[in-house]
Amino acid sequence: MKVLLSILFVCLPLNVFSQNGNSGSGLPVIELPKFQTVKLEQPFRHAVGGNPVHERTNIWMRYDEIYLEIHFDCLDNPFVNQNFYTENNSPLFHQEVLEVFINNGNQPQEQYIEIQINPNNAVFLAKINFGFKSDSAYSAELINPVFAGIISSVVKDAPNEKWSGFLKIPLQLIQYPIQPNEDRFRINIFRIISKENQTSKDWRCTEKNATFACWSSPLCTKPQFHKPDRFGFLILK
Repeated sequence: MKVLLSILFVCLPLNVFSQNGNSGSGLPVIELPKFQTVKLEQPFRHAVGGNPVHERTNIWMRYDEIYLEIHFDCLDNPFVNQNFYTENNSPLFHQEVLEVFINNGNQPQEQYIEIQINPNNAVFLAKINFGFKSDSAYSAELINPVFAGIISSVVKDAPNEKWSGFLKIPLQLIQYPIQPNEDRFRINIFRIISKENQTSKDWRCTEKNATFACWSSPLCTKPQFHKPDRFGFLILK
């Protein structure tokens, strides 16, 4: 199944900031030793403009022979119970969600994997084709996350305004789109956080009612996550 969309965006000049290593490009880097858990220290920033967001997001990563694991605490989330998508490969991105975009290799690619998880432990998985170097055409080929071997878990803690969990992503899945056995990846992690009480189960996030937060901000003038040349670096050691 393919979903065809068109994406238009305008991005700002690059601001230089880097933590967890130095890519030489001003983009954040995570160096991940095998079997060790590493916390991402760079605070999440707004997709628009790149300033730090006040909503806290904690991310830890580790990997072994089979999985890349991403553990998360999504804090400062007062409307966590107002997320109504419960089925895998629903349009989770219309409401609150944590998203991971990744391709193998050291360069940004027009093809990459997109993985999303929401507070109800629904998972979205797709191969993205975005011609940002060529014709700007966009398509998403949905993949059954269960058949792909993704393992996930979420715990909601509404009284403390947070949700936490993990994604275990098969390494074989993220060896895409170039030749396998790469130990370097381009990656970005995003979060959409509702800022308003919602009265409809069909509500959709907008620039006015939600925060669009990023590990590596695309520095755009409108909320936009699909900016592969702004993905940070993941190095498996």
